[in-house]
Amino acid sequence: MWVIIMWEIWKPRNRVVFNNRVVDDEEILSLAQLKALSWTKFRCQGVNYSFSNWYLCLALCLGSIT
Repeated sequence: MWVIIMWEIWKPRNRVVFNNRVVDDEEILSLAQLKALSWTKFRCQGVNYSFSNWYLCLALCLGSIT
């Protein structure tokens, strides 16, 4: 999961450095969590969390994955 988070930080950082864009911290967090959920659903069968549950209760969701 740390790779997903680092990647989602790295991409906006490049936009700031190379394109003089403004970065929204909330957007970075949401995209990282969405990609982490997608990756988890792909890798772990039986994971059927909604994004809202994943976003609000991430530690609880991760603790229940076998």
